[in-house]
Amino acid sequence: MGTGSIEEIRLWKIHQGDLKEIENRKLDLEENLEEWIISDISIIAQNLLLIGRQVETDYGGVIDLLCLDENGDTVIIELKRDKTPREVTAQILDYASWTKNLTPDRLEEIASKYIRESSLEDAYQNKFNQELPESLNDEHKMLIVGTEIDGSSRRIINYLSEVYSMPINAVTFNYFKLEDEEYLARTFLIEKSRADASGQRISKRRPNLTNAQLQEIANENGVGEVYQYLSQELPRYFQGVRRTRSSLSLVGPFREIKRATIFNLIPGESDEENGLNWQVYDLRFREFFGITEEKALFILPSNKSPWQYGTTGDQVAYKESEVSEFWKGYTGYIKIDEAKKFIRALSELTKENTHR
Repeated sequence: MGTGSIEEIRLWKIHQGDLKEIENRKLDLEENLEEWIISDISIIAQNLLLIGRQVETDYGGVIDLLCLDENGDTVIIELKRDKTPREVTAQILDYASWTKNLTPDRLEEIASKYIRESSLEDAYQNKFNQELPESLNDEHKMLIVGTEIDGSSRRIINYLSEVYSMPINAVTFNYFKLEDEEYLARTFLIEKSRADASGQRISKRRPNLTNAQLQEIANENGVGEVYQYLSQELPRYFQGVRRTRSSLSLVGPFREIKRATIFNLIPGESDEENGLNWQVYDLRFREFFGITEEKALFILPSNKSPWQYGTTGDQVAYKESEVSEFWKGYTGYIKIDEAKKFIRALSELTKENTHR
């Protein structure tokens, strides 16, 4: 396929050895297209799980459709509708700038509002027949969808893909009708395998750290003993772990989120003098263990100060959405003696909960 245009789509029906061209009808597909994609995402691609519709960003925009692929990467689908070339490309790039920073927790939160009948983890396993990856949103892709893509949009998309290797593409749908039979044809602007390879070439996102790498960082920062102790002991009291590019996260259910981050160990932000850096989401911690705020403050390490996840923009958005409490907590430092005290407290708490 040439980089400057999409070839005209023509369709013939073979009947008793003869060809009969099927007329390409002009039909306002824009109103139906989103519903068709929602009912059967495979008309876009087989390897997509739809996790959100009309997803509000922290910048005031609304993403038409948000998906995960089989690698756990996000895919933004934006319908062109009546947008100008500048509007649609600028809009999807703006959405990508927000999406690239979505944590697993935020993705679980988004999915919980759309996939109501099951958790993101279950929906992913049902779709791809494999467990939800520890690492989500390492990469993201952008897809513009319409009944036609104008020349200016095609040039912009090709330029971004070829020159800057951005993972962006466009797909058009054409409607055909022969007597009482109706057909829908799909065409990608950039050959899909080439578009995927283009996005992979420029990936600068670091992979999640392994256990050994996190331990090595802890050793280098003089907190190897306390990190090793807590990384071995803490998983006993939570419902799973997740490694990121900087931390070991202890996870468990919180409201509609099945695998919410509750407690973090961050060896890269640690030093021998202060100890191992940690963070906790206060409300999640209290609800997970079924304790009061007073008891949580007593159990948590003494070296702590108030903390809230996210950038200033994130925090404003949380406040406006009245979910600030979900993202607040404490951060501080812990050394080996207090780490052992913390684990004893969690052990006693777990026994209390078992006998209730």
